[in-house]
This record gives sequence, structure tokens and C-alpha cells, in this order.
Amino acid sequence: MRRELLEEIGVTPQHWLSAGEFVSESPPGAFATFHVYHVDRWQDAPRLIDDEHTALRWFTAAEIECETELAPPQLAELILNLLGPKTNQKA
Repeated sequence: MRRELLEEIGVTPQHWLSAGEFVSESPPGAFATFHVYHVDRWQDAPRLIDDEHTALRWFTAAEIECETELAPPQLAELILNLLGPKTNQKA
């Protein structure tokens, strides 16, 4: 995880906890196991490294709940659980 964060967005995590893992089967017939971490302290500012990605930005809890194409639904659920029960309630 440390190497990936440094290579992908130029930060070195200083403190993190495992938030869980899930298996995604998209596209059908393929699968990947995602390990999710809550990183709450890092060194340096996040930035795009190389041209593998087109954008880097922060998302609000509402955007995570509404934008289903941002990430697999299992990831959105893990993130919303990290944010707490008030954020994870729909009106």
C-alpha cells in the first residue's frame, strides 16, 4: 500500500488502519480483491504522477452515495461506514 500511494499520487502514508476488503466481479467472469485502508495522516500533497490517471479529487459523502460509476458499490459502502452512521443515512 505504501509503494502504491507513493507511485500513484506521490504521498507516503504515516498512519492507516484496514477498513476491510471486498471482491468485485466486474466485468462478469473477471474478479479482483480490493483491500481498503483508511489513511488519516500522510507526508506530501496528493498529486497525479505520470499519465495513468486523468484526475485526482476529493468527494463528499453525498457524491459517493449518488455517483454509482465512481467505484464499485462495495467500496462506497466501506467508505460511508468509515464516515459514520449520520453520513450513511438516506433522507
